[in-house]
Amino acid sequence: MPTSYLYCTFWYPTIFLSEAKKISAGEKEHAIDDSSEHTFKVILSIDDNENISIKTEITEIIESKSVVIQFSLLLEKIEKRSNGFVQYKFQFNLPKNIQDNIKKLSKFKNETDHLTKFREYFQNSLSKPIYHYIKEFYHKHETITNKDYDLAAICFEEESSYIALENNSHSNDNKYLQGFLDNFEEVFKRKAYQASELNFLFKETYFKFINKYGTRKEKFDKEEKSFLQTNDLSTIPTNEIEIFIANLQQLNDICEDTLIEYTYCKTLLHSIYNKFYRHDTEGRIEHLEDTIKDPTTEDIEKIENLKRLRRKALNIRNSVRYIEDIKYKNQNRQYFISRILLAKVQEKNDKIETIVNIVREQNTHTENVVTEIEEQNVKIGNVLENGNTITNISIAIAIYGLILTILSIFEKSLSAILICKFNLHICLLSFFTLTFAIALLIIWSKRKKQKED
Repeated sequence: MPTSYLYCTFWYPTIFLSEAKKISAGEKEHAIDDSSEHTFKVILSIDDNENISIKTEITEIIESKSVVIQFSLLLEKIEKRSNGFVQYKFQFNLPKNIQDNIKKLSKFKNETDHLTKFREYFQNSLSKPIYHYIKEFYHKHETITNKDYDLAAICFEEESSYIALENNSHSNDNKYLQGFLDNFEEVFKRKAYQASELNFLFKETYFKFINKYGTRKEKFDKEEKSFLQTNDLSTIPTNEIEIFIANLQQLNDICEDTLIEYTYCKTLLHSIYNKFYRHDTEGRIEHLEDTIKDPTTEDIEKIENLKRLRRKALNIRNSVRYIEDIKYKNQNRQYFISRILLAKVQEKNDKIETIVNIVREQNTHTENVVTEIEEQNVKIGNVLENGNTITNISIAIAIYGLILTILSIFEKSLSAILICKFNLHICLLSFFTLTFAIALLIIWSKRKKQKED
């Protein structure tokens, strides 16, 4: 295993053209998904001098036993530029027991030079996923790139290939500037392909949707405006609308991520050291070709390289422009979906209003019934009040009749007989009066009980 220094160069994306500043500190633990048999974790920390410590743990279960590889690596900062470039050096030395354990891992057990392969594997992780997480010390991730690790750091496999940042970053079209712009070209091309696939998928879904719910004219013309104006949108199933929304959200995520990353990319595209990694250099290249009367092989290679840089810059520009077009088209689609959703909301509001009207009518009916019951209770109360008066009179008459009857026992004359007859009539009248009063009391009791229930 070589013991000499190795080098890596990171670029911390920045919106403003000022020195990249550390925005957070402390340890950060991350699990790296490399789709292999083992688990790969790193704990990252940064000190006041901006040196970065990487504690690595790789674990794999082999024949029911756990094989663990743990080692630390220190990235020493050696140069930092105001445009966000930072260069580090490190030594990749592993103890003997760690080297022996590497042979046991499934990924390296069949390699003839397992240590070299492991170093390449780790440096690849350092240049992509680990670098992605290290950027968090200087830059807040605003895009969904945890699975893609969009940008790759520039690492040197051998010390002899190392180019010092201080000697290179101030030169025109330097290696580091072009290296990260190459990264962005691949990122934007991939995003454009993804957006294109989703866009065609959405169009296919959209036409099926119109054909299913539109009129004959709409099916022929595919007129979105006509569809919105002439159809009962509330009848469209919610699950079919959700398909539209899911497609739109995917497209929106791609557009948002791309345009944010393009903002960072432009700090490199507009660098004063970027002379030919641009889309508008065809005139300068043609002028250069015209000035070289007898071009050498080196001249031809140089011109071909400048043309290559222009093509790559055009790829960036065209990819981003395409993404912008998709973004604006999606805004119209969002309006289309919004109209359908509003129609469905209106349908629910209409149903709610209908229910409210029914409840309001029931409440009015209930209030009328209560008013009638109260009126009946007043009438019954009046009747009962009269019944109490009649009852009292009946009782008085009955007592009077009883007294006269008793007196007639002691008087045998004709007048006594007449008094007895009169008393009989009085008693009968009192009996019927009491019966009527009792009936009224029973009716009132039943009405009162029904009201309470």
